[in-house]
Amino acid sequence: MNRTLAGFRTRTLQRGLTLVELMVGVALSLLVILAMLTLLMNVNRNSTELARTNSVIDNGRMAQQLIEADLTHAGFWGGYVPTFDDLSVSGAVGAVNDAMTVAFPTALPDPCAAVATWNTDYRAQLIGLPLQVYQVSSSGASPVCSSIITAAEAQPDSDVLIVRHAAPCVANASASETDCLNTAGNMFFQLSRCPTDAARFALSATPADLVLKNGTCSATAPLYRFLSTIYWVRNYFMTPGDNVPTLVRTRFQLQGGVLAHQQTEALVDGIQALRIQLGVDNVSKPTVAGGTGATLTTAKFQQDVGWASTTDTYTPTKRGDGNVDAYLACAAAGSPCSDPVQGPFNLANTVAVTVGVLARASSATPGYVDVKNYSIAGSSIGPFNDAYKRHVYAETVRLNNVSMRREVPPP
Repeated sequence: MNRTLAGFRTRTLQRGLTLVELMVGVALSLLVILAMLTLLMNVNRNSTELARTNSVIDNGRMAQQLIEADLTHAGFWGGYVPTFDDLSVSGAVGAVNDAMTVAFPTALPDPCAAVATWNTDYRAQLIGLPLQVYQVSSSGASPVCSSIITAAEAQPDSDVLIVRHAAPCVANASASETDCLNTAGNMFFQLSRCPTDAARFALSATPADLVLKNGTCSATAPLYRFLSTIYWVRNYFMTPGDNVPTLVRTRFQLQGGVLAHQQTEALVDGIQALRIQLGVDNVSKPTVAGGTGATLTTAKFQQDVGWASTTDTYTPTKRGDGNVDAYLACAAAGSPCSDPVQGPFNLANTVAVTVGVLARASSATPGYVDVKNYSIAGSSIGPFNDAYKRHVYAETVRLNNVSMRREVPPP
């Protein structure tokens, strides 16, 4: 009897799960696994979206910084001030360019013209216009440098920016920085400081032209590399058709024995549009406190400075004062930036530039539709009605080399 009871108790303690208990356990386990998978998917999705957002932020800021760094040097010519903007020049400037004079620009040069075609007027235009701006049409056709900015590659409705200046360093044969190298065949700018020189400046790749003297007239004046960079937006990053718009540039330099704007370099991927706005100084300094200055014209830049009086030599009435009087958006056909008549005047008087960049994520966000209109550098773009997230970045850069030479402090 005792032996039977002990066996019953043993069998009772060793009994397994019932079918109902097993099903409940499996169900609970599945719920826990499902919750963990959902959490993991959400974390992964949030991580991916955060990476997209960070990419847009980093790319937009990087694109701006690269262009701004170049714009800060725009119009630098090793200490040379174009004649039409030189407040120390007495008498009429005139409208003729020669070895001693850079007259006020009245035409827009072709930024990609062959070096063999550069004449005196063309070189003076390059010096007098520190930048040029054009817009690629909705079809992708560029109004300038179409051999480089092809319709098959150019991003529609984005601006083309050309920035020109001398390198901010004296050319040296052993320099570690490419822009500072003195290598035969490149284009150099040279400023004469010797009053007996037959030319005030030289912009040439020919050694025989680069013989101007320094201030003592006893040694050759330093050389500066001529820099011209074209910024534009390409519709792909690495491979045509990869659908990742990219900020690119092409630089003027000697390569393969050819001196020209060379092959395109990819700078920042995920940049869908570049838009430029000019800050134009087109009103002179007021002659009295609280007054209004005179509206400037091309004709006034061909005349003498026009000081307010023989004793007031800090108020030029026929020149700008270095401050922005109007902002002009460049993103329009026949815009005030590229118009054949108004373009030269506005570009020569630009003292600040607003750089607008539209950054786009490199991949689409599921379930998202971009229906926004983006205001960028005085113009609008969008909506795109796609699944890519975007962000606008804008920054105004002062062209110190242009604006500061127009400022005349009171005595």
